[in-house]
Amino acid sequence: MNTLKRKILILLPFVLFFSFVSCKSETVSYVSYTADDDVKFDIPSSWKDSSQDEDSPYDRMFISKGDLASAGISVYYKDSEEKRSNAEFFKNQVDEMMSGQKPKVISEQKVRELQDKTITDVAYSGISGASKFYFIFSLVEFKGRDDIFAIWVQVSKPVVFKKYKPILEKIVNSSALV
Repeated sequence: MNTLKRKILILLPFVLFFSFVSCKSETVSYVSYTADDDVKFDIPSSWKDSSQDEDSPYDRMFISKGDLASAGISVYYKDSEEKRSNAEFFKNQVDEMMSGQKPKVISEQKVRELQDKTITDVAYSGISGASKFYFIFSLVEFKGRDDIFAIWVQVSKPVVFKKYKPILEKIVNSSALV
């Protein structure tokens, strides 16, 4: 199975119970983590670190309390031989991950310039089996460092998306070089 598709399939079981779980207020305190010892970020303290799970295709993966949302980060290092831009690499990753998911764009690609990074986000709805999910993909490019970037994949059910969207955005926005 394609590794990129596998990344999506790994996140889906954690959110399958969305239809059956009531939506409760998420803890507002955050804990800092690192991915690949080069990128740090903040995750709500109530979220479970699933990075050590045998099938996790991400450098770090986290699941919200009650399995209502999930977030996975992969850190990439660009060598001088790489011909694709980070944006082209990101687009290819998103296209491969969404293939077979019956994707529909729910939020067009947007670029956000922050002080120390540029974040490119795009959100899709997709169907896996009989369940519908929302997927947010974020490319984080660090200013002054062309050799490293991160891609976040975040998943939630549509019914809780509005609640989790600010939390997911805060996670991505907290990404920084160590």
